[in-house]
Amino acid sequence: MAVCEIAIETELPRASDDSNPPRHSPDRIQAASSDTSRAARRRLIFPALWLFIGLVSAFDTYLLVKFQDHLPNLEQNPMASALLSVSGGEPSLLVGIKFMTSVIVLGILMALHLQNRRVGLIVTSGLAGFQLGLLGYLILA
Repeated sequence: MAVCEIAIETELPRASDDSNPPRHSPDRIQAASSDTSRAARRRLIFPALWLFIGLVSAFDTYLLVKFQDHLPNLEQNPMASALLSVSGGEPSLLVGIKFMTSVIVLGILMALHLQNRRVGLIVTSGLAGFQLGLLGYLILA
């Protein structure tokens, strides 16, 4: 019986020991929840950037279709202009290539992120920055 009492006494926290608060104290719960929310926010950075890249690409394609009658005069991308001239001004080839390359790039970004989170986040951040510049240009031009 004495052995059980000693084991029970060592498991209970001491009232005078302030450096190690009880497991369910408000301070410990608040610290754990802030760490959890910070980690959850960090985990959302890559998907948010990845989604932003896809949305800007979709918006660019939307504008391409909307203004297809004026494309020969408006298009400033030499690659897009070449695809338009090959297809006789018809935007379907350009839309298909844009869609295919967007899917490939988003897939590569996902694979990079799964292989090495840090490298994937760095590359995705750089591309998202470029897409932000493109979005600004598309809106303001």
